[in-house]
Amino acid sequence: MPKLISGNTASGPIVSVSLQGIIYGVSVCMFGMSVWVLAFQRRDRNLNAPMLFVACVMWILCTMRMFIDIAITAEAFTKHASTPNGPEIFLSDFSGPVSLLDNSIYGIQTLIGDAVVIYRCYVVWGRFDVVVVPCMAWIASLGMVIYLLTSFAHKTISETKIVVLYSTTLAANLSATSLLAFRIWQGDRNARKNNSSQSSLRPLLIVIIESGVLYTTMLIMALVTVLHFLAMEYVVNSVMPAIISITFSMIFIRVGLARNHEDNIRSVRSFPLSALQFRNVTDSENTDSTVQTTIATK
Repeated sequence: MPKLISGNTASGPIVSVSLQGIIYGVSVCMFGMSVWVLAFQRRDRNLNAPMLFVACVMWILCTMRMFIDIAITAEAFTKHASTPNGPEIFLSDFSGPVSLLDNSIYGIQTLIGDAVVIYRCYVVWGRFDVVVVPCMAWIASLGMVIYLLTSFAHKTISETKIVVLYSTTLAANLSATSLLAFRIWQGDRNARKNNSSQSSLRPLLIVIIESGVLYTTMLIMALVTVLHFLAMEYVVNSVMPAIISITFSMIFIRVGLARNHEDNIRSVRSFPLSALQFRNVTDSENTDSTVQTTIATK
């Protein structure tokens, strides 16, 4: 098994835990705001229990990994500091139960995050054939997570296997996000073309793209570090769960705040965000159907 931690001092884990703590603090704030948007800002709207449950699970997993990483790093520099390259050897061994749990949490959180994006894409399009490619990539990611964990347990991991996992995750997230953004753009364009009185979907489109770009950038960084700077991959991998939690909450918060601001200015109808619902409406002067979009934080 290649050593992801190099150098006599194994400083990578210290850097990763420090950055992870900072980003985790941001994710906690984002989680709190998500709960407020999903549970307390809804006024007369029904509580979206499934999305609230997923948000809580994502935060719990992120918290668990934060404490596990702190415990592993502390153990490496206390119990193994007296042996030559002790921290390096201990932190490079992923076959232990705690390390396997740590990496399992990362895999589960990645799969949940991608599944939510694919679900949103499916609801927006209303067609399963559109999400076939993202679903295939997600299934491949699931298989790679199981395969990697098995490889970790048997100490047969290689850089190539990690690259495949990041590639399948990138394919699932990027394809689903692109399809989702395209559908929102299409709905906004058709609404403008038909002089719809509904508010523009452009702000939502920007939020979708921003969250997708953030996560995609981190995955690209992970791929680059695996191929060219393996020790740095340890740092990127450590902060990834908090990034996933942040990107998951970003859409709820941004749209929820925008909706609240709009409600305070004028009386308009608000819609759920987690399901972008499209329906065909026949124009009286044109037989072509136009897409009317309703948005909500469900």
